[in-house]
Amino acid sequence: MAPTIECCLCNVDSTRSVPSTARTAPCLDHCETCRSGAFLVIDGRVVTGPNHAAILDR
Repeated sequence: MAPTIECCLCNVDSTRSVPSTARTAPCLDHCETCRSGAFLVIDGRVVTGPNHAAILDR
């Protein structure tokens, strides 16, 4: 089964693109993490990395 991927719209830009299958929301209530860099919520777990592509490659 494919993982559930969620992202905060505030954390997405041209250098932090996410897959089209990701669920986006205006805010996922992870503000400190969001301000500090790229993150995705994958299957309910917050995962950080240098960019979204690196997170998804794990």
